[in-house]
Amino acid sequence: MSRFVSNYLFFRIKTHLRFTKKPSYKRLAKLYIYLILVWALSVTGCASVSQTRFHGTKPGNSQVEKYRHRIIQSAETFIGSGYRYGGYGPGFDCSGLIYRIYSELGYPIERSALNQYRQGVPKRIKRAQPGDLVFFRNMGKINHVAIVTGSRRGRLNVIHSTNAKGVVEEDVMNSVYWKNKICGIRDILSR
Repeated sequence: MSRFVSNYLFFRIKTHLRFTKKPSYKRLAKLYIYLILVWALSVTGCASVSQTRFHGTKPGNSQVEKYRHRIIQSAETFIGSGYRYGGYGPGFDCSGLIYRIYSELGYPIERSALNQYRQGVPKRIKRAQPGDLVFFRNMGKINHVAIVTGSRRGRLNVIHSTNAKGVVEEDVMNSVYWKNKICGIRDILSR
């Protein structure tokens, strides 16, 4: 998809320069900016820029259920927020949303989706619990993360930030796009 868009934009730029006596630099600049944005989003997906870490305390085993509930409550407050690359409020990318929610609860978590994946304890999809993280792979790279809000009978409800819709809640097992990209569930709280 992005290759088609970039080829189209290159064609438009060449055509604009070839058949216009006096090129519209304002229009050319817009085309170049759009081309750069499409390229950047296609290369990076939902990867995050920062690798900073919030220092806090890990909850004890007796507190895990309370944390799971608070994570979901916090995540629900961000539904409807917009998408912003590298953002962790206002406007979020996928890992920025996770980082913000866990950090507000005083729980240390990495900033990027890949490092969050490395941080958690693996789980089967059937054993996913609210507050666990589900990771997605595209072209061999982990590039997206979401918070599990519920899992039962072949459903996996999550809250995540997508560049198309912003922060939404959806069942990724019923999504043609997301279902085939799931690469693992990680339990961050029980490590």
